[in-house]
Amino acid sequence: MATVKASLRHGAAVDIRAGRFLWRSDEPKPAGGADSGPTPYEFLLGSLAACTAITLRLYADRRQIPLAGVEVTLEFDRVHADDCVDCDERGDGLIERVRSEVTIHGALTKAQRARLAQVAQRCPVHKTLARGLRIEDTATFVDSASTATGAGTETGHPGNRRGRPRLMGAAEIGRAIHTTSRGSRADHPEPANKPPAPCGRPGGAHPESRSNLT
Repeated sequence: MATVKASLRHGAAVDIRAGRFLWRSDEPKPAGGADSGPTPYEFLLGSLAACTAITLRLYADRRQIPLAGVEVTLEFDRVHADDCVDCDERGDGLIERVRSEVTIHGALTKAQRARLAQVAQRCPVHKTLARGLRIEDTATFVDSASTATGAGTETGHPGNRRGRPRLMGAAEIGRAIHTTSRGSRADHPEPANKPPAPCGRPGGAHPESRSNLT
């Protein structure tokens, strides 16, 4: 099982830890960040690229294939469904697509090239993203002021025990978000051309992004 922990304190910079490794994700300055690290979408692409290259290396080593090197270039964008015949259409008529270009180096036979081309599409991360996955969300709310005094009590929830943060399930979070957004939309109608969400999302959210994600 893989586990990572992310911590955000100030601004949009997030420190991410996995075991003894630590790295940072951030947003470009036009999106409210400090540009101190790759965006979350760039990390997503990086995970897929790394998995593809590692899978090719491990397979080639086991089969004693003279693999000299691998280069993976990925681009993530949103396009109209009409431009992607084999893609699933979203409710807004758009699909999210990753373009992958894998360059494999080495003095390889025709059979070895054909097999490595297949292996490049079968790394574990590629399978997970292509098949989809289930995400189980839980939110924990901790009152910083109460924690400092040792109380740790969340107001408004009489069922919550003193000294223990209350957990909200995905269904309860969804209802809370729906209720809040419904009230805000009545007071502040959204413009016809609503800008995309943050997190390095393609489609013009970050005009000065460091990659081809926009």
